[in-house]
Amino acid sequence: MKINNISPYNVPKNNYDLEKAKVKAGDREVKKSEKDEKAVVYEKGDVEEKVGQYKIDQEKIDKIKGEFNQNVNAFREMVREMFEKQGINVEELIKRLEDGEVIELEIDQEVIDKAKENVSEDGYFGVEKTAKRILDFAKAISGGNPEKIQLLKDAFIEGFEEAKEIFGGELPEISEKTYEKVMEGFDEWEKEND
Repeated sequence: MKINNISPYNVPKNNYDLEKAKVKAGDREVKKSEKDEKAVVYEKGDVEEKVGQYKIDQEKIDKIKGEFNQNVNAFREMVREMFEKQGINVEELIKRLEDGEVIELEIDQEVIDKAKENVSEDGYFGVEKTAKRILDFAKAISGGNPEKIQLLKDAFIEGFEEAKEIFGGELPEISEKTYEKVMEGFDEWEKEND
């Protein structure tokens, strides 16, 4: 397998000018960049306050993030071990890839099988579970507020389009199927609240 110029460090930056974005502790002031026309400003206590009957479910958000990080780190460690068995230092490999070197690597069957399992129909990174996590996260950050569905849907679409742009205008089939499943989920959520 040939890997060329891929690393977690060389993914193009998004459209936001991070140097111009400024977050001040205390009053939580957020100054938006010139390119970012939509900025969210939280005042003290916003997260804790109820808005009507809706409240951000921080516990659910933390659980989703924790499980995601655990699964990503476990897979990352398995890949690291595979490379190290071949005498390849991962940090050195990343540097060589960033320098544009084309490197041939052997991917062992255990890693192939685990990757297939992870993206299978019942896998953690499969369409169903990924779409469910995205929708659960959307409901948790909105407190389940149906008035926020369109805002969340628009944010998801925008993020998906940015990801496509980063990866050359096209994403794998599994990503497209996940997109469709998430959109179906937003539609069902809307219908439940009509």
